[in-house]
Amino acid sequence: MTVVDQIKDQLDIIEVISGYLSIKKAGRNYKALCPFHSEKTPSFVISPERQIWHCFGCGKGGDIFGFVKEIEGVEFKEALRILADKAGIELKREDPKLVNERVKLAEINEKATEFFHYFLSQDLGQKAFDYLKKRKVNPKTIEQFKIGYAPDNFNALLDFLTKKGYTEQEILKAGLLTQNEQGKIYDKFRGRLIFPIRNPEGKTIAFGGRILKENNKAPKYLNSPQTPTYDKSRIVYNLDQAKTEARKKNQLIIVEGYMDVLAVWQKGNQNVVATSGTALTPGQLTIIKRYTPNILLAFDSDSAGSEATKRGIETAIEKDLNVKIINLGKYKDPDEMIQENPKQWEKAIKDAIPIMDFYFESAFQKIKKITPQAQKQASYAILPLIAKLKSPIDQDHYLKKLSNKLNLEPKILHAEMQNFLREQAKSGKIQGSLRQAEKLNKNRVQITLEEYLVAIILLDPKLQAVILKDLKSSDLTETFPKKLYPLIQEKSKKKVQINFSDIEKNLEQSERTKLNLILIKIEEENKKLTAPLGEAEITTQIQNLRNHTLVKKLKILQKKIQEAEAKKDTNTIKNLTKKITELSQKLSSIQNEG
Repeated sequence: MTVVDQIKDQLDIIEVISGYLSIKKAGRNYKALCPFHSEKTPSFVISPERQIWHCFGCGKGGDIFGFVKEIEGVEFKEALRILADKAGIELKREDPKLVNERVKLAEINEKATEFFHYFLSQDLGQKAFDYLKKRKVNPKTIEQFKIGYAPDNFNALLDFLTKKGYTEQEILKAGLLTQNEQGKIYDKFRGRLIFPIRNPEGKTIAFGGRILKENNKAPKYLNSPQTPTYDKSRIVYNLDQAKTEARKKNQLIIVEGYMDVLAVWQKGNQNVVATSGTALTPGQLTIIKRYTPNILLAFDSDSAGSEATKRGIETAIEKDLNVKIINLGKYKDPDEMIQENPKQWEKAIKDAIPIMDFYFESAFQKIKKITPQAQKQASYAILPLIAKLKSPIDQDHYLKKLSNKLNLEPKILHAEMQNFLREQAKSGKIQGSLRQAEKLNKNRVQITLEEYLVAIILLDPKLQAVILKDLKSSDLTETFPKKLYPLIQEKSKKKVQINFSDIEKNLEQSERTKLNLILIKIEEENKKLTAPLGEAEITTQIQNLRNHTLVKKLKILQKKIQEAEAKKDTNTIKNLTKKITELSQKLSSIQNEG
């Protein structure tokens, strides 16, 4: 048995996927909102019986390895490592196929976490510990977040890791060293409070460091650079610990800094993450949406109105996330509000306002009188945001609200919004969306009648007899059903139970995948029926198929006759006419039976 088979035996697909998505039982299967495209109605289906998943919206699907590859954005080897860890299966280190750079860098980051965390409790880290105490960070939080201290020394971490067997180049690649113009390599983090940054799986992939002594030349916060294990555009701080509570509350609080996360966490809101000083990116929002579509933003007062923040919010609206703003009032950040007025923080969460209402307030704050200039100013600020709303109902609501505020006809604002959309289209932004929509339609699974009639035999034992009796191999014209049906007929002749696993053995991998998808699609469609299909309905469908097959054959023969007539080939015309007559009589007979 291969290691892949061992992992599949140990892990259930429902347990794996529910670690990433909020899933609900739906008959024999489970459903969720697809994490790979925007949707409001769940079309992401997981089959525990077949241990596969498929989205009928975007067409993506596969097994647990395919899911982890997609959701984590990794190659197969890394997906193998992640799932092996979950299954408690040790991968052989001596196997060169499994030893890769990412695993080595992950080990270095874990060792560095231990190193920094150790020094926080030593005399060298007293200043950092005192700082945390002053900021009211308790020992339990320090331990849970593995907060540490980087000694103010050029080679402390470098010496520690090289003694552990890692090379200077490996440590540099992990982002823990820096190199000056003369080529000298030394510790990147020195004399700083250290916050380990972990991926959603809980593995340390980077670090953030806050300076502790006044230094105008050094940045207040310093983060790890981009590395093979750390893509800052796809990572939010503390998601590994916040994701469970985010699912439970169906809401995620997003703050700006590490200290804000600690303060909010200690206050009892454990569904909190931080952007680590960057604006919200499409990659971060895609990952966040896996856990909840509802986000509350509590950004520092000096960055709340910045262009970068606005771009992030616009992206969130485009991704159909429900965005609300936590008003911090006179406080510069959530940490300060919680320390000075914890009850006000609780109220601010409850009173968080929808993002569109927030922008309305901002746009009209400085407008004292509605003049033509004010009308233009406010509409230019708000209409692009209304245009990004996915729901026509939401668009209509805010267009009416804006028209009331500006004393303008809704149709005028609607026309202005259409002008904006046309400008967007010229720039290529909307064409991209249309191409994506075309791609989704192309990827959707479509089942033919032939595929349906053959596959339903494997799902519904009550219909097996009537289909096997009435459906002839000659009724089938498509490649896959023509291959599948004889395998089922063979099982039937032997009078043994017809089951999926026996049929599956005789199919290629691509054919097994195709059959699985057809079966899941049928199961999902059957749920929509008010009553299960009976023998009469199946018999009618077989007659419809036979009718359709004969019509197809007649069209082919008619085309051949036209070709023969062009060549004045009387013998061929005579033979084809005879065949057409026979098929027409069969068709007439079937239609009379119907």
